[in-house]
Amino acid sequence: MFKKLTILVLVLALTSAASAGTMQWNSWTGDWEDATNWIDTVTSATGPPAALQFTKISRDASQTVDVTVNSTTAVAGKFQMGYGDCTLTVVDEAILTQDGSFEMYNGSTNLLNIDDGGLLDACQTNGIFKLGGAASTTVTVDGTLKVGSAEAEGLTSVIQMGTTAKFGGYGMLKINNTGLVETTEYVINDGTAGSAGYLMLYGDGTMVIDGNVVWQTYNYIAAGQVYGDDVVGNVRADYNSGTDTTTIRIPEPATIALLGLGGLLLRKRR
Repeated sequence: MFKKLTILVLVLALTSAASAGTMQWNSWTGDWEDATNWIDTVTSATGPPAALQFTKISRDASQTVDVTVNSTTAVAGKFQMGYGDCTLTVVDEAILTQDGSFEMYNGSTNLLNIDDGGLLDACQTNGIFKLGGAASTTVTVDGTLKVGSAEAEGLTSVIQMGTTAKFGGYGMLKINNTGLVETTEYVINDGTAGSAGYLMLYGDGTMVIDGNVVWQTYNYIAAGQVYGDDVVGNVRADYNSGTDTTTIRIPEPATIALLGLGGLLLRKRR
């Protein structure tokens, strides 16, 4: 009985999301939770967005939009941000839960800030977390960014820095001292066929990826696309077979010193 009820609730939620239109941001600066800042493009109802509902934050190309998530109940379906200068901030103790692709690739400048203590749980079961393309896109993580936390079997959730579309711009993921990024996969495009991507780590900022992606990471380092404290290649990637994850972080000073000493001894032996 409980299983049937759960399925029924899920079906009703999907039906409700399908019957609604896109939830469009209809203001300039404001809170995500303020219903008057949103409008449904089909029903003209106010917001905020419902779970699984297509959500867009954009205005005219010459305008500036600044949206703040202040609660733990903010939700969205497929998400697009662009046109003009758009900023989305998830503040301390706030949570934004989203499923489907999360796209920041149109407009002039797109900024996503996840403050210390904030959480963005994006592309939960599937979708591309896309940075860059026809825009300068920067995601700054002081809190936590999760991509694919409940990835469905046979589907893919991935962080994509830069795009293959021939639009220009760039996509940058910055993980600051208190920041943590967890993802099932990640890709950094080199910009030869579109916009370039960059991964920037600072202090104790950490990125954890499912599977063994050590060589993939060092290929990105060799291409000059991964930085630690603004120094290209000043990171290390370690695979843990027990958890089947790869962790990217800046090496401890002692580790850097040992690596330097090892290199010196090797040169002396030669």
